Amino acid sequence: MGHSEKVLVEKMKARLIGERDRQRRWRSRQKERGLKSVVGLISSTAFEILQQEKRRTGERVSDILERAIVALGKTETNNDKNSVTNNDTCHDAKVQPSSTEGKTDSMADTLLLIEDLRIKQRLPFNEIARRLNESGCNAPAGQDSWDGRQVYGLLKRLNIKDKPADSD
Repeated sequence: MGHSEKVLVEKMKARLIGERDRQRRWRSRQKERGLKSVVGLISSTAFEILQQEKRRTGERVSDILERAIVALGKTETNNDKNSVTNNDTCHDAKVQPSSTEGKTDSMADTLLLIEDLRIKQRLPFNEIARRLNESGCNAPAGQDSWDGRQVYGLLKRLNIKDKPADSD
Protein backbone atom coordinates (compact mmCIF):
# COMPACT_ATOMS: atom_id res chain seq x y z
CA MET A 1 0.00 0.00 0.00
CA GLY A 2 1.44 3.34 -1.07
CA HIS A 3 1.66 6.49 0.99
CA SER A 4 -1.39 8.16 -0.65
CA GLU A 5 -3.49 5.02 -0.07
CA LYS A 6 -2.49 4.98 3.62
CA VAL A 7 -3.48 8.64 3.97
CA LEU A 8 -6.83 7.92 2.30
CA VAL A 9 -7.48 4.95 4.63
CA GLU A 10 -6.62 7.08 7.68
CA LYS A 11 -8.99 9.83 6.52
CA MET A 12 -11.78 7.28 6.03
CA LYS A 13 -11.17 5.85 9.52
CA ALA A 14 -11.24 9.34 11.04
CA ARG A 15 -14.49 10.14 9.19
CA LEU A 16 -16.04 6.88 10.43
CA ILE A 17 -15.00 7.60 14.02
CA GLY A 18 -16.38 11.15 13.69
CA GLU A 19 -19.68 9.80 12.38
CA ARG A 20 -19.91 7.31 15.26
CA ASP A 21 -19.25 10.10 17.76
CA ARG A 22 -21.91 12.29 16.14
CA GLN A 23 -24.46 9.44 16.33
CA ARG A 24 -23.54 8.70 19.95
CA ARG A 25 -23.97 12.38 20.92
CA TRP A 26 -27.32 12.55 19.06
CA ARG A 27 -28.62 9.41 20.83
CA SER A 28 -27.48 10.81 24.16
CA ARG A 29 -29.38 14.07 23.55
CA GLN A 30 -32.51 12.12 22.58
CA LYS A 31 -32.31 10.04 25.75
CA GLU A 32 -31.95 13.21 27.81
CA ARG A 33 -35.20 14.40 26.22
CA GLY A 34 -36.85 11.17 27.42
CA LEU A 35 -37.08 9.55 23.99
CA LYS A 36 -36.63 5.83 23.45
CA SER A 37 -35.20 4.02 20.44
CA VAL A 38 -37.44 1.53 18.61
CA VAL A 39 -36.38 -0.79 15.82
CA GLY A 40 -38.80 -2.89 13.82
CA LEU A 41 -39.78 -4.20 10.41
CA ILE A 42 -43.03 -3.30 8.65
CA SER A 43 -44.79 -4.62 5.56
CA SER A 44 -44.38 -2.94 2.21
CA THR A 45 -48.00 -1.74 2.44
CA ALA A 46 -47.36 -0.12 5.81
CA PHE A 47 -44.14 1.40 4.44
CA GLU A 48 -46.00 2.91 1.48
CA ILE A 49 -48.60 4.41 3.82
CA LEU A 50 -45.82 5.80 5.99
CA GLN A 51 -44.12 7.35 2.96
CA GLN A 52 -47.42 8.87 1.74
CA GLU A 53 -47.99 10.41 5.16
CA LYS A 54 -44.42 11.72 5.19
CA ARG A 55 -44.93 13.39 1.79
CA ARG A 56 -48.34 14.72 2.79
CA THR A 57 -47.28 16.23 6.11
CA GLY A 58 -43.55 16.85 5.66
CA GLU A 59 -43.02 15.29 9.10
CA ARG A 60 -40.20 12.97 10.07
CA VAL A 61 -40.97 9.25 10.24
CA SER A 62 -40.42 9.29 14.01
CA ASP A 63 -43.02 12.07 14.42
CA ILE A 64 -45.56 10.18 12.29
CA LEU A 65 -45.02 6.98 14.27
CA GLU A 66 -45.25 8.86 17.56
CA ARG A 67 -48.56 10.44 16.54
CA ALA A 68 -49.99 7.08 15.42
CA ILE A 69 -48.90 5.27 18.58
CA VAL A 70 -50.19 8.00 20.88
CA ALA A 71 -53.53 7.91 19.03
CA LEU A 72 -53.68 4.15 19.60
CA GLY A 73 -53.07 4.73 23.30
CA LYS A 74 -55.92 7.22 23.48
CA THR A 75 -58.23 4.70 21.80
CA GLU A 76 -57.20 2.00 24.27
CA THR A 77 -57.66 4.39 27.20
CA ASN A 78 -61.18 5.20 26.04
CA ASN A 79 -61.99 1.50 25.63
CA ASP A 80 -60.51 0.65 29.03
CA LYS A 81 -62.84 3.15 30.70
CA ASN A 82 -65.84 1.35 29.17
CA SER A 83 -66.56 4.46 27.21
CA VAL A 84 -67.40 4.72 23.58
CA THR A 85 -64.41 4.33 21.25
CA ASN A 86 -62.63 7.36 19.90
CA ASN A 87 -65.66 7.88 17.69
CA ASP A 88 -67.30 9.24 20.85
CA THR A 89 -67.42 12.76 19.46
CA CYS A 90 -69.09 11.50 16.31
CA HIS A 91 -72.54 12.26 17.67
CA ASP A 92 -72.83 15.92 16.81
CA ALA A 93 -76.40 16.82 15.90
CA LYS A 94 -75.19 17.97 12.47
CA VAL A 95 -74.35 14.39 11.49
CA GLN A 96 -76.63 12.31 13.66
CA PRO A 97 -78.68 9.88 11.58
CA SER A 98 -82.35 10.66 11.73
CA SER A 99 -83.16 7.06 12.66
CA THR A 100 -80.76 6.76 15.62
CA GLU A 101 -80.25 8.55 18.89
CA GLY A 102 -77.12 8.64 21.00
CA LYS A 103 -73.51 8.16 20.09
CA THR A 104 -71.94 6.21 17.26
CA ASP A 105 -69.46 3.79 18.71
CA SER A 106 -68.12 1.77 15.81
CA MET A 107 -67.25 1.88 12.15
CA ALA A 108 -70.57 0.12 11.49
CA ASP A 109 -72.38 3.05 13.10
CA THR A 110 -70.29 5.46 11.05
CA LEU A 111 -71.27 3.58 7.89
CA LEU A 112 -74.93 3.82 8.83
CA LEU A 113 -74.41 7.52 9.42
CA ILE A 114 -72.78 7.97 6.01
CA GLU A 115 -75.59 6.06 4.36
CA ASP A 116 -78.16 8.24 6.11
CA LEU A 117 -76.40 11.48 5.13
CA ARG A 118 -76.10 10.41 1.50
CA ILE A 119 -79.32 8.54 0.83
CA LYS A 120 -81.86 10.25 3.08
CA GLN A 121 -80.40 13.73 3.37
CA ARG A 122 -78.91 13.70 -0.17
CA LEU A 123 -75.68 15.43 0.90
CA PRO A 124 -72.70 15.52 -1.48
CA PHE A 125 -69.70 13.33 -0.66
CA ASN A 126 -67.45 16.26 0.28
CA GLU A 127 -70.09 17.67 2.64
CA ILE A 128 -70.45 14.27 4.32
CA ALA A 129 -66.67 14.10 4.75
CA ARG A 130 -66.56 17.62 6.17
CA ARG A 131 -69.26 16.80 8.72
CA LEU A 132 -67.57 13.54 9.71
CA ASN A 133 -64.27 15.37 10.25
CA GLU A 134 -65.89 18.18 12.24
CA SER A 135 -67.60 15.65 14.45
CA GLY A 136 -64.47 13.61 15.11
CA CYS A 137 -65.57 10.41 13.39
CA ASN A 138 -62.69 8.02 12.81
CA ALA A 139 -61.35 8.11 9.27
CA PRO A 140 -60.62 4.88 7.41
CA ALA A 141 -57.50 3.00 8.51
CA GLY A 142 -54.29 4.81 7.71
CA GLN A 143 -55.99 8.16 7.16
CA ASP A 144 -56.12 11.26 9.32
CA SER A 145 -59.35 12.64 7.96
CA TRP A 146 -62.25 11.93 5.66
CA ASP A 147 -62.55 13.28 2.14
CA GLY A 148 -65.27 12.96 -0.46
CA ARG A 149 -63.42 10.29 -2.45
CA GLN A 150 -63.23 8.06 0.61
CA VAL A 151 -66.95 8.43 1.26
CA TYR A 152 -67.74 7.67 -2.40
CA GLY A 153 -65.36 4.68 -2.51
CA LEU A 154 -66.74 3.25 0.71
CA LEU A 155 -70.33 3.45 -0.48
CA LYS A 156 -69.34 1.93 -3.82
CA ARG A 157 -67.38 -0.95 -2.23
CA LEU A 158 -70.30 -1.71 0.06
CA ASN A 159 -72.65 -1.56 -2.92
CA ILE A 160 -74.85 1.03 -1.23
CA LYS A 161 -77.04 2.49 -3.92
CA ASP A 162 -77.09 6.24 -4.31
CA LYS A 163 -80.88 6.40 -4.58
CA PRO A 164 -83.39 6.61 -1.76
CA ALA A 165 -85.39 3.46 -1.16
CA ASP A 166 -88.89 3.46 -2.61
CA SER A 167 -91.50 4.17 0.00
CA ASP A 168 -94.60 2.00 -0.08
